Amino acid sequence: MKRWHPWRVVLWILPKGWLTYVSGKVCRSSISKMFIPAFIRFYQINYLEAELPLPEYKSLTHFFARRVRRDPPLNGINRDRNTVYSPADGQVAEVGRIDLDQAIQAKGMLYSVSALLAADASEFERGTYVTIYLSPADYHRLHVPITAHARRIVHIPGTLFPVNRKGTHYIDSLFTRNERVITWFRRHHSPVAMVKVGSTIVGSVQIDAGFDAKTPERRRKGEPAILWAGDRMMCSGDECAWFEFGSTVILLFTQGAVTLSVCKGDRVRACEVIGQWLLSVRDR
Repeated sequence: MKRWHPWRVVLWILPKGWLTYVSGKVCRSSISKMFIPAFIRFYQINYLEAELPLPEYKSLTHFFARRVRRDPPLNGINRDRNTVYSPADGQVAEVGRIDLDQAIQAKGMLYSVSALLAADASEFERGTYVTIYLSPADYHRLHVPITAHARRIVHIPGTLFPVNRKGTHYIDSLFTRNERVITWFRRHHSPVAMVKVGSTIVGSVQIDAGFDAKTPERRRKGEPAILWAGDRMMCSGDECAWFEFGSTVILLFTQGAVTLSVCKGDRVRACEVIGQWLLSVRDR
């Protein structure tokens, strides 16, 4: 990596917080509704699958976070309990094994999984991870990747670097610097972490109202706080969160828990098969 590449300087001096605040205000305003058709054309979005007719979307943010109608539907159908499904539409940015607490962010760049989780990550050593990047053109709702018990949701404050190709290639440990929300699952006593990484313009990740999660308070960057804790059984495909523009979601599995069938660069859709669960109740 060229440490002082011009893009690295630009990304560091970019007024990320201010840009996110202003963009959020504009995109949530009713006047932004007039830009929805241009947004659809620019990103070549299939608006015919949107849940609502276009005139019913009240703002760009409302459209960004739209639900979609697909066949089979994303929610409400019986899926195989031992299949791993994609939590989102997007592109597989990286997939691999966690080794010595490290995972790949981009070519030649690693990050600490413990730093990502702001917690001890020893349970995930030699486990599997997959990183999915959601562009502004993608469907932004996030779904549970495998039937499991949701146990807690943790918020970790941070900055808001862009998580696109330039961000991941020029900012060291970007995923551990940005704001993120982690949903922790348990399946057969094995943890599964679903990390939602915030980004410039995206800001905070929105959590499904069914969790009745606390509103994050202002804290020092990197200081985790539990927004929800309990034991909620969730099925594959259940909606659990959403982004309001585009960002990144990372799935972490323990050693031997899954085998993944996707490769770096693959395009995936929410609730599309990406692997199989291998552990039985007796294994753990």
